[in-house]
Amino acid sequence: MVSDTPDVEQVLFSESGVAKGLSKGKIVVDMSSISPIATKDFARRVETLGCFYVDAPVSGGEVGAKAATLTFMVGAREEIFARVKPLFELMGKTITLIGGNGDGQTAKVANQIIVALNIEAVAEALLFASKAGADPAKVRQALLGGFAASRILEVHGERMLKRTFAPGFRISLHHKDLNIALSGARALKLSLPNTALCQEMFNASFAAGEEGLDDSALVRVLGTIWIHASFCSAFSNRLSRPRIRRGRYRALYLRYPRGAPLSWAREKPPRQWRKRSRTIGRDRSPVS
Repeated sequence: MVSDTPDVEQVLFSESGVAKGLSKGKIVVDMSSISPIATKDFARRVETLGCFYVDAPVSGGEVGAKAATLTFMVGAREEIFARVKPLFELMGKTITLIGGNGDGQTAKVANQIIVALNIEAVAEALLFASKAGADPAKVRQALLGGFAASRILEVHGERMLKRTFAPGFRISLHHKDLNIALSGARALKLSLPNTALCQEMFNASFAAGEEGLDDSALVRVLGTIWIHASFCSAFSNRLSRPRIRRGRYRALYLRYPRGAPLSWAREKPPRQWRKRSRTIGRDRSPVS
């Protein structure tokens, strides 16, 4: 198991890669989460050597790995799956043969889409509860007993509340998985708008230097957006407050350009604005 598609290719097919040491009848098992399209190509290249290929990405994270409760999504021939299944049973509880090579990776991509959207939904819900004045911990407790209950709300929701973002599954890895999903969607001429939204939020995490945190830290992005929106709203309200002057400037409403200092809202208009006001005239309508 390695982190990305190029890493798998290097491990398998580099000058000192696994393929160099394969003998006929061997089985190559890849438990990485990588591109389904590339997986099919890797399987074809391995089979030309007289060997067999199994893609078996897992779900369950660090918790599932430690407890040997991982979920396996397997793409392989049925007879080859039967031979490797006892090994998977040592590491996980749910082991499903999805179909042929690449189908296991397709299932994992679908899993990552669902997980990302659920994390984003939990983050929004808890942020909403907090800003509305409710105790988000008690809101989460209530939701866990209802139809909104989920593993994400249970595990990631707790991390969000406690602000414990030590990596279980890093943002950088989830970002990579959504890249695979979106590139696959483009190849299939398919739109995944909410997946793209979550990917943009992960991009914001990268911009903040938080790609090494757990993916539950997505809530920090939402919190930052809320703070930014609140600040911009207050700033905009102050700068766009009409300033009505007597005489020549009586009809002029000042709306300052972006980046203008706050002092402009209190002081005499700058020279370029005063010049502009002369062209307006005393009895014209206000300018916005």
